[in-house]
Amino acid sequence: PLWRLPLANWRQTVSGWVRSPTDDAVMRVSIFFDIRCVAGSRELADQLQAHMLATASANTIFLAALARNALCNRPPLGFFRRFVLERNGEHRDMLDLKHRGIIPVVELARIHAIANQVTQVNTWERLDALAANKTMALKDARNLQDALNFVMQVRLEQQCEQLKLKGEPSNFVNPKDLGDMARKQLRDAFLTIHDGQESISQSFSAGTF
Repeated sequence: PLWRLPLANWRQTVSGWVRSPTDDAVMRVSIFFDIRCVAGSRELADQLQAHMLATASANTIFLAALARNALCNRPPLGFFRRFVLERNGEHRDMLDLKHRGIIPVVELARIHAIANQVTQVNTWERLDALAANKTMALKDARNLQDALNFVMQVRLEQQCEQLKLKGEPSNFVNPKDLGDMARKQLRDAFLTIHDGQESISQSFSAGTF
C-alpha cells in the first residue's frame, strides 16, 4: 500500500526526496529512479519519470548527495595500483566484484543520467545515450562499458566454476585464481572506475554541478 499511489502523490513523494536528500531518500532514488513500465499505462510511468528527472536535475544539492552515495563503494586499488583485498571474514584475501566493481559503474551511469535527464534506465543504454548527446565523452562511456563488461565476465566465470564444484556462487574472486592477463585487465577496469568516480567527485561536490 505504501507504494500504491496515484500519480499526483508519487510526484509529491519524489519532490520530497529531492528537497531533503537523506540517506533513506537517496536509497529510495536508487530504486525508484530506475523505473520501468511492465504492465498498465506506460503514459503514467513516463509522466512520473519526466517529473523525477526534471526535479532532480535542477537540484544541485540533491545531485551532490547522490554523488557522495556513489563514492561509498570504491574500486579495490591501493598505491601503485595494487589490489586491496578483503581483510576479514570468509572472503578474506579476495576481491568483492559486485560492490567494488559493478555497483560503482551502475551508480556512475545513474547520476550522469539523472543530471542530464536521460530516460534510459539500463546502464549500457544510459552510457550510450550520454555519449550520443555529448554529455559524456565517447571514450569515457566506452571505457566504463568495457570495465563493467569485464568485471561481470570475471564474476560469471567465477560463479560457473563454483557451481561446477557444487559450491555456492558468490561475488568474490581471489586474484591468484586469475591468469596474468585477466589480472591486468581487471586492474585496468578498476582504474577506469576510479577515474569515473574522481570525475563525479569534482563535478558534483558541494552541489556545484
